[in-house]
Amino acid sequence: MDLQYIKHYIAALPAMAQPHQEKIRGRDGTIKLAVGEAGTYMVTLRDGVVATEEGDGSADVTVRMSPQDFTKLTNGTLNVLAAAALGRIRFEGDMSLLIQLRAAFEG
Repeated sequence: MDLQYIKHYIAALPAMAQPHQEKIRGRDGTIKLAVGEAGTYMVTLRDGVVATEEGDGSADVTVRMSPQDFTKLTNGTLNVLAAAALGRIRFEGDMSLLIQLRAAFEG
């Protein structure tokens, strides 16, 4: 497990989101990523701008997974729907924000 990879990936989310800024404009919310021993991260979306920070707080939706599964999800070797069906990733709260973001990044 590469904790530095996880920290680097999450820190890079604002730059990865920038090309999609117009698609995500008007969508606001906070996502908590709880990645086991790799830590907890807050991803905030405000009017098309994504910001991240390490730490805990209140969120519209919380996503919980192991560091190993985070790495597999982000490198494409684990499908998010399969991971959810197997209980390897858990969601709490308003999943509509995640669905909207995924659609914006894929579309």
